[in-house]
Amino acid sequence: KSRVHKNFKLPDYAAAFTLDLDGISNAIQQTASRYKPLSRFPSVRQDISLRVLAQTDFSTLASLVNVTLESQVAGSDIRTSLTPLSIYQAEDDDAYKTLSFRIEAVSDQRTLAEKDVTKLLDEVATVAARELSATRI
Repeated sequence: KSRVHKNFKLPDYAAAFTLDLDGISNAIQQTASRYKPLSRFPSVRQDISLRVLAQTDFSTLASLVNVTLESQVAGSDIRTSLTPLSIYQAEDDDAYKTLSFRIEAVSDQRTLAEKDVTKLLDEVATVAARELSATRI
């Protein structure tokens, strides 16, 4: 150690490390890329509001909506994204609250029509009603 310090004229507080470049390269190759190129076609956005029991967790409903959307578009050319918008509970209503989401859908192969997204939202509302007794507002 001291000979290395002298030969390279390093200060006493110098540190060194090694990188396993083969390991890093293997890790990069094993990691699946999530990159999706931007679509040439415009996206369609629609909002949905669901009235649920006050004790229903936001995460429960958001997860249900996300899973339902993913199952609806699986194997198709449509990609969706879910954005939470609001949680509203009236002061005089302790039993229910309303959660709103924005759903954006885009296709890489075609311009989506409003009816394509409406169909997705209808299925989300149906599943939410069945699983959580939610009402579409």
